[in-house]
Amino acid sequence: MKAPKTNPAVPPHRFRAAVRRSLGLVLLAAGGLKAAAPAEFHTHLLGYALGGPDTAYRAAAVIFPWVEAICGGLLLAGRWLETAGALAAALGLLFVLALGQAWLRGLEFNCGCFGGVGPDWLEQPPAAFARAVLMLAAALWTWLPPRRRAA
Repeated sequence: MKAPKTNPAVPPHRFRAAVRRSLGLVLLAAGGLKAAAPAEFHTHLLGYALGGPDTAYRAAAVIFPWVEAICGGLLLAGRWLETAGALAAALGLLFVLALGQAWLRGLEFNCGCFGGVGPDWLEQPPAAFARAVLMLAAALWTWLPPRRRAA
């Protein structure tokens, strides 16, 4: 009797879990580093030059790191996966849009993605944008259910 054929388009469950945990670890680390220094993150946010009141930037500098860290913790723990996956995808989209507009406008600044602790070139908009796109892809893949092949 022949072994059933596997569909190469659907990755194994363990690989999906590894991607989810990796994304969770990145979000937890990035959120934790920013939450530890909200004033520094506020300065990084100003570099995006999005306009708006300073109060909004200050609120974002305090709230976003905790949302990021909690989302990462949930993904790592395997809890509330639908909610955490949707939140990670929303964060990823927000990061792609913010970094994309900064890059297109030619802004030169430290993105603050990891609290400014990484190498300078890694925190510049082109590298940060590439990271954000990968994060968004991982978040969408984690959040959306795997494709099932019709029998």
